[in-house]
Amino acid sequence: MIRLLNLILNEQMKMYGRVRTWILAILLVLIVVTSAILSHSNHRGADDDWKKRAADTIQHNQTELASSDLPEKFKQQMREESALQQYMLDHNFPPTDNTLWGGTLGAAGLILL
Repeated sequence: MIRLLNLILNEQMKMYGRVRTWILAILLVLIVVTSAILSHSNHRGADDDWKKRAADTIQHNQTELASSDLPEKFKQQMREESALQQYMLDHNFPPTDNTLWGGTLGAAGLILL
């Protein structure tokens, strides 16, 4: 068992002694940090007027429900979305789409059991 640990330690020392390992590690960190900054900065001002967008969505859905010949399935989806938007407005609950929790909820669908 000790020989195996010594072998692993030796290989780790060889791997971290190479310059290209450190270059790739730094490159990976730079890519992750840059993408995090860019994705966060793109959504910074988008959530400032969420109440207006929610009210516009409700108004649009009500107009579509009253004036068009949509299938019942789409009408039901519009009613549900309007109810959700109204609940968010009534309880001052901003959308979580551009937050860490929203990203987690979006990625949860990618997990297959």
